[in-house]
Amino acid sequence: MIEKIQDIKLQYSIALTDSTLNYKFPEIYQPMIVFAGRSNVGKSSVINSLVGKKIAFVSKKPGKTKQINYYLVNSKFYFVDLPGYGYAKVSKQLIAKWKYLIERFFTNHNNIKLVVLIFDIRRKWVDLDMMMFEYIKQINREFYILLNKCDTINNQEINQQIKGYIQALGIESCKILPFSARTGVGKKDLSSFFIKLLKNTKNP
Repeated sequence: MIEKIQDIKLQYSIALTDSTLNYKFPEIYQPMIVFAGRSNVGKSSVINSLVGKKIAFVSKKPGKTKQINYYLVNSKFYFVDLPGYGYAKVSKQLIAKWKYLIERFFTNHNNIKLVVLIFDIRRKWVDLDMMMFEYIKQINREFYILLNKCDTINNQEINQQIKGYIQALGIESCKILPFSARTGVGKKDLSSFFIKLLKNTKNP
């Protein structure tokens, strides 16, 4: 756990609808850690694992979450859960809306300290994953790669997948971490990384 969670709450939620395409994003001064990834990689479960309670809704149907959720942690910083991308049953029109909303999200928030891009370690990356990764690099956002669901494969397979992702993304090994929201593997390392990232940040 990042630190003792004294208070966490859903502060803002922006639904992916026609009426929100011109939505004015909330003014946030605390640092933000953003979680992004394909549908069904377990973004909400990762957040719940980190904070030690079920605050983010976990759907059994991939592609169900279609909003940006801002969780204020201890009144000090935000976890932001972006809507998942890449689910086959989502219409092209909705995908276009998602892309527009996400671009506006990153344009309107200058205090994003980190983007945690989450993958299902059992799966190979797809074009949409690469597009998201390249976009994050293009806008010069700090990133960290999380390979979730590592409890479902053995250590040899984990190492093979890590090597594959490092080569495909062209990243250093310190930027990637196997993780399990179910068992807690990797939680301590990820929390330590967040602490180092946030320790010099002053409250508004």
